[in-house]
This record gives sequence, structure tokens and C-alpha cells, in this order.
Amino acid sequence: MSAKALWKCPNCGREFGKRDQWHSCVNVGIDAHFAGKPPVLKETFKKLLEKMAKFGPVRADAVKSSINFAGNYHFAGVKVL
Repeated sequence: MSAKALWKCPNCGREFGKRDQWHSCVNVGIDAHFAGKPPVLKETFKKLLEKMAKFGPVRADAVKSSINFAGNYHFAGVKVL
């Protein structure tokens, strides 16, 4: 069984399970979320991402307000405070 093809936004390049999925095209680097924060926060984020990857392909989409986790669909997110 092959994985469902994702729709790629022609403006920002982010991928989604639904064609023409509403989203903000404002992309922010993951490192920007951790700037000025204790290093343990980024270490914890990396461990979380590694644990989720054991269940299947996962990517982290960093946007203005959070870092979202997605496979074919977004299923979780974190906000670094």
C-alpha cells in the first residue's frame, strides 16, 4: 500500500493531506522558537520528535506561533514558552 500523496503549497512549500488546505504561509525556522530559551527545551523537543518517529514518518512544521507535528495530517503541536 502506498502513502497518500500530499498537496504542496505553491507559495510556502509546506505539505498537507488536503488539497488547498487553509494555512498561513508564514514559515519560521525551528531554531527561532528556541532562541533565548534554556537548551533543555530544544533537547526535549528533539527527544519528543525521535519518539514520535518510531510510529511512522513525522515532520515538524515550524510556523509563527508553534511547531506542528505531521504525517499526512497535523496531529500535534508544541509552543515554546
